[in-house]
Amino acid sequence: MPHSSSVVRFRAASILVLQAGIMGQRQQQPVLLGKSPMGTRYYFELVPKEMSLAVSNMDDREVDGFHCYYTKSYVKASKKSKKYDARLYTVDDTIGYKDFKASGKIADETCFETFTPLSGVDKGLQPLFPAHPIVITANRLCTENELLLSEAEEEPAPNGVYYGFIGDELEATIKFDEESQIQHVEVDARQGWRHNVLTFKMIGKAINCVFTKEGSSEEVGLIVEPVDPNTFNGTRESFALARLNTIVGQTFDRSDLRDLLGLTKKFKAVASRVRKGIRGIRELRLMPSRRSRDELRIRLLTEADTEADDYSDRHD
Repeated sequence: MPHSSSVVRFRAASILVLQAGIMGQRQQQPVLLGKSPMGTRYYFELVPKEMSLAVSNMDDREVDGFHCYYTKSYVKASKKSKKYDARLYTVDDTIGYKDFKASGKIADETCFETFTPLSGVDKGLQPLFPAHPIVITANRLCTENELLLSEAEEEPAPNGVYYGFIGDELEATIKFDEESQIQHVEVDARQGWRHNVLTFKMIGKAINCVFTKEGSSEEVGLIVEPVDPNTFNGTRESFALARLNTIVGQTFDRSDLRDLLGLTKKFKAVASRVRKGIRGIRELRLMPSRRSRDELRIRLLTEADTEADDYSDRHD
């Protein structure tokens, strides 16, 4: 099927991004995972201070009317980045997906001061109150060392089925073939749906999706989780019983969070079980910065750009 000129430009940009990633030093983007007692899953994506996000396009194809791009995210040394960036995504079987920007001072009492909604009816409003259940749970998972550091570069499961939803607004099912290549995309939206581009990447064992429309900046984010195809019947009602575990990784000690976010000037030794992953990030921060060939092209493949949190250097 012939591709439009915009898709061709998208592919060309992808190749340049991939080349830039190969030429420069890079490290897998840090991901922390946790789960509340009620079953809500917490996914943290981090970009340390003095690092920037780079994205490589691994595959692209047309499926069910969607231009689908499978990507991988990395972090690279960047002296321009003066603040860390942290995203939190939550997924439960009642209201589905939400996403937030983490902000505030990293302290011993709390790992993150608060979170600002980036989607839904609260998008762009004030940060959640410190007493909000999401703020309390996210910080408890961190301070009580219940978060896991995802170190493995996962791939979509062969013949895998993934599902996610956003309240009563949207449901999406994505399927892969025996070679882990995307095979089917189905979106059920309550309102008019014109998005025809799907960019996705792994976040642990789940998949972080961004739906966009060619020629428009409008986008919808969503995390789809793996489900048991023998239990899942395509409905939201079956999701709770069909969800497969995605909270897998190495135990993460909260004392290493400032190191992971690049907020310390003299790095201390980290726990042996996570030393390797954090050492790679520390070493990259000390290497000379190499600019991407074209930051605008990276933007085509990455999630929506958000300004880094207002974190003053005096907290370092």
